[in-house]
Amino acid sequence: MRHWPLAALLPVVAFVLAACGEAAAPERTASPESDIAVAPGAPTFGESARDASVSSTAPAAAKDAPAPAVPALASALDRKVIFNATLSLAVNDVGAAFQQASRVAAGLGGFVDKSSYSSPAGSVETRTASLTLRVPAARTQDALAALRQIDGARVTAESSRSSEVTEQYTDLQSRQRNLERTEQTYLGLLQQAKTVQDILTINDRLDGVRAQIEQIQGRLKMLDALSEMATVDLSLALPAAARASTGGPTGVGEAFVAALDWSADALRYLAAAGVVGVVAVVWLAIPAAVLILGVRFLRRHRSPSSAGGPA
Repeated sequence: MRHWPLAALLPVVAFVLAACGEAAAPERTASPESDIAVAPGAPTFGESARDASVSSTAPAAAKDAPAPAVPALASALDRKVIFNATLSLAVNDVGAAFQQASRVAAGLGGFVDKSSYSSPAGSVETRTASLTLRVPAARTQDALAALRQIDGARVTAESSRSSEVTEQYTDLQSRQRNLERTEQTYLGLLQQAKTVQDILTINDRLDGVRAQIEQIQGRLKMLDALSEMATVDLSLALPAAARASTGGPTGVGEAFVAALDWSADALRYLAAAGVVGVVAVVWLAIPAAVLILGVRFLRRHRSPSSAGGPA
């Protein structure tokens, strides 16, 4: 009897596994009852026929008791929803509002993902700030309500959006299970391999399957993190009236300092202009000197010829 090498059987095994994976993929959606939690005390499908005779002899009061509520399919499924909100506030003190927003996120079990400040040139007071807060998805509305209650805050803009990734998450889980079955099959073939070529070929296939599994696991972790923690982008700024009133110096001291800065800038510009003028004069003096020397040279050579001419 002729023995085929394992390397020649690998394409056949891969085809069979792919066909099995496609046949098993709709199995989850075909029988959603398997994902529905059974209420405590409710009979299973195997026990329903066995307990039929027992239930017929039960007291009438027990028969009339309400049956345990079976949870709906939507609530039984582990939904994955990514929530993002944007909130803009006008506040009297940007620094104090920033600290309050950080405390709100920490108090709800979240954190400040990133933040930034910006202020006009020469101003010591922070004029605007932006924060990206991560809070538990279940406490998103609590976080927005607390941010609206920041001292002296007024909402200037607010928006929110959500995207459901349950289907994508379920598909990734199905692909991961199929790849894990393929991995186990390759591991079984590896134990039966006899030649070096078979071992190297199977190891190469195993590396490819393992890389796909790790990629899917990374995607699943990212979707878990995004769906468990909502993102709130917060912008803080002074009211329009405050920004207009702080457009220039507000006191004699500030005006004096500003005048010194302007005069220092003017002196620097004058000094730079003087240096440029000196350099320009130097470069112009060289061709002027050459021109003067040339004119004198021509005059000296013309004087003897003019003197020896007719009277």
